[in-house]
Amino acid sequence: MSSWSALLEEFNSQKDLKDPNWFDEKLKDNLDAISKQRGGAAVIFYASAFLQKAVGNVSITREDINGFMNALYGAPTEKGLVLILHTPGGDPNAVESIVEYLHAKFGRIEVVVPYLAMSGGAMISLAGDLLLLGKQSQLGPIDL
Repeated sequence: MSSWSALLEEFNSQKDLKDPNWFDEKLKDNLDAISKQRGGAAVIFYASAFLQKAVGNVSITREDINGFMNALYGAPTEKGLVLILHTPGGDPNAVESIVEYLHAKFGRIEVVVPYLAMSGGAMISLAGDLLLLGKQSQLGPIDL
């Protein structure tokens, strides 16, 4: 998988920088590669304010359960879920609803934290069956 710098370089080297599908195609290709590497598990990427200064409310809210349900509608459940998570946290009640939904749908949940899972994000991370962290990854305190 490409690094952020490699992706930027590839994007800038395109002949047609106006390809509206470039980012979506790259994201899909990388999520498909992760699924294949993890034995065919469903993969979703939940990120808020990733690599940018947060503007507005970027926390986990009750509305996010609808996003998870929409993203996972029709997804195969028998091979588990890989959740790639980057978040500053959010409402503990929303986090509880999301975790209960995910556990009701999937027998196994792997959580990957590439950089940050603070507060509610740490709660989601710790509710998985396997937690994968990099050297730079951080889990934040759980403030209840």
